[in-house]
Amino acid sequence: MPRILLLLTSLLAIAAATLSLQSCTKEPQAPAAPVGDSRDIVVLADGATMVARPGTRDRAMAEWIAAAKEREAGFAVGDKMFVRGSNRMTAEGLGDAATLATILRATPDARIAIIGIGEDANREAGTTKLADQRARALATFLEERGLKDDRWHITPQTGGPPQQGQLRLVARRGSALKPFETAS
Repeated sequence: MPRILLLLTSLLAIAAATLSLQSCTKEPQAPAAPVGDSRDIVVLADGATMVARPGTRDRAMAEWIAAAKEREAGFAVGDKMFVRGSNRMTAEGLGDAATLATILRATPDARIAIIGIGEDANREAGTTKLADQRARALATFLEERGLKDDRWHITPQTGGPPQQGQLRLVARRGSALKPFETAS
């Protein structure tokens, strides 16, 4: 019995070796051509890449943070980030916030000011309070994604046109960053 087992094992080993050597004689396959447009690739500050077509919100965020290297740059969050009248993020808003967190993690020298915009006349009506709650919700989201509170600053802004408690983000990049001082 051991002799038959040894014979079968040897035959299987020889068959396996023969099959593997035959695969060496085949022509190598050409690599598949990449699908998509290379203009859709964005290289982030740390060398990581992401796919974001020109004209998309993700691309706009990446370019906004990149532009902050030369000068302080602003970015409007938009109406679709939060459920109307609340500080709860929509599905689209969660996606935008996740993209922002990814870009900020890839850009360690970037800091943002989260500016809650409210109108003086609507202070009692809750517009300023809503803007503050939304700013806090975005900051909490960023913090939960590993961005420490030295990377962002929340500040209210009053006196502007009525914008239903919207947010504006201002980015600044550089190693020696002074604290944000926003005009109210």
